[in-house]
Amino acid sequence: MQAFIYIFSFMFLLLTSAFAQNRNVESLLSKYKDKEGIKVVSMSDPGVFIAERESAQNAEAVKSILDGIKTIKTISFKTTGAKSNEVGKNFSVELEKFNPGDGFSEIMSLTEGKSKIKSLIRKNGDKVSEFIMIVAGESESTLIWLNGDINLKNVREIGKILKNFK
Repeated sequence: MQAFIYIFSFMFLLLTSAFAQNRNVESLLSKYKDKEGIKVVSMSDPGVFIAERESAQNAEAVKSILDGIKTIKTISFKTTGAKSNEVGKNFSVELEKFNPGDGFSEIMSLTEGKSKIKSLIRKNGDKVSEFIMIVAGESESTLIWLNGDINLKNVREIGKILKNFK
C-alpha cells in the first residue's frame, strides 16, 4: 500500500510539473488577449513547431537553439491608432510593474529613452527553468516567457527566431 502512495505521489508531481504554467503570465495573457492591437503567441514544443516552418538547412539549427524549451508565450502591442493607443498605454504601464511571482531574480535592466527593458530568471537548482523578458515602451511593448531547461547563451538567438517568426 505504501508503494502505491509513493507511485501515485510521484505521478501527480510529474504531471503537475509537466503542465506548470506561470500564473501571473497566464493572468496577463487572459486579461489582454482579446484587446485591439494585442498579439498573443503560445507554442508548446517550439523547437519542432518552428523548425517545421524553416528550410531544411535551418531546421536543425533552430531545433538545437530551442532544445530544452518546453513552452514559449509572447504577448505584444504595437501602436496602430488612437483607440489602440489607450490599450497600449495600459498594457505598457502594467508591464512596467509586472511581477512574475516568487523565485525570480532580475538579471538585466535597461532604460533607453522612454522604453524600459528587463530580464528575469527563475532557477531550479543550477538550471534556469523560466526566463522572462519585458519591454515596456510608448509605441511597442512585449513580454516573452520561456519555460523549460533554458540555456541563457541561446536567448539572443531565440529572440531573433521569434522576431522572424510570423
